[in-house]
Amino acid sequence: MNSNHLIISLLGDIALNGLFVSQPGENKERFNEVKKILQKSDLVFANLETPLQGNRGPNKLKESKGVILYSTENVYDQTLSGLNLTAVSLANNHIFDGNKSGIKNTIKWLEKSGVKFTGAGYKKAHLEPVILEKNHKRMGFLAYVHKDTHPMIPESSDTLINYFDEEKISKEIGDIRNKCDLIILSIHWGMDYSFYPTKYQRLAGHKLIDAGIDVIMGHHPHTLQPFEKYKDGLIFYSLGSLCFGDFIFEGKLRSLKLKTKQSMIVHLNEVKQITGLIPTKELIGNRVVLTEKNIRRNLSYKFYLMKLKHKFKLFDWIIRIKEAFFDRLIEYFFGYYRNPFIQLSSLKNLKKLKYSFRDFVKKG
Repeated sequence: MNSNHLIISLLGDIALNGLFVSQPGENKERFNEVKKILQKSDLVFANLETPLQGNRGPNKLKESKGVILYSTENVYDQTLSGLNLTAVSLANNHIFDGNKSGIKNTIKWLEKSGVKFTGAGYKKAHLEPVILEKNHKRMGFLAYVHKDTHPMIPESSDTLINYFDEEKISKEIGDIRNKCDLIILSIHWGMDYSFYPTKYQRLAGHKLIDAGIDVIMGHHPHTLQPFEKYKDGLIFYSLGSLCFGDFIFEGKLRSLKLKTKQSMIVHLNEVKQITGLIPTKELIGNRVVLTEKNIRRNLSYKFYLMKLKHKFKLFDWIIRIKEAFFDRLIEYFFGYYRNPFIQLSSLKNLKKLKYSFRDFVKKG
């Protein structure tokens, strides 16, 4: 392979909440293995899931209906500064968790640190594609969030965000296609905690490749989903969570589901050749390490199941039952920080299984 090719890295969600904030002394060590990989990259793209704290408290609309995520400048300095980030997407469902002042603080830090961004902000320029040049190659980076992920930005706010709109994206592609050798689109979409994209996502992804996108990097489910090469483009439906801070809930240390603790770093070049798929795992305490897992084989298997799910209603039904009911039971008994015997003695908490019926319907 031509040694002059660029090394472009795509990362999963970066959520610097919880222990990243409450135990900052560990932050410089949490990404040691990942840093060694990313320091060799020419360009690094990611979704920044946690904005900085705002000056006027949390988003009240979001606080009443969902989880609030935030981080601090100290945490950003300790973690993001070492990841060699080139550009990040701010188009996600947590960007307004700290209200407009949180977005302003986040953008101020990114600008000070030389990290490009797009997808959300308080000026129209903050939504425009990022155009980068490296080794005489020009890269375009766009970012959008699907409304189904529920950003919950009040209608009264003048905060701007790129909501997913195929026509708008196609127009932006047309505006920059002749200016760029490679166009990467970050999309925050999909079903929480599912290993598979929906049929709608797959059709939409194909349309966007047809419209001129070269690479789609998906986020939001917090799980590692299959990818595919469609025509001359690449679609990574969900790269998983590079990190998501563990947190205190009901007086106990908790984490996201066990299935969210794996992601992958994608290496590719400007001619869309995948040069590496590097699996990562987030250990207890939010230390991210590289693993020896055969990620290609695992994702090939998931891709095969995805096609069956989208083609046959019975197979779709079986997978939905597994993810909505069986996976939830496994998580209840064997998730992070959980002793199955203690969980067995607290069966009253199984009332949360009522959410399984909701998830079963949503995963359709």
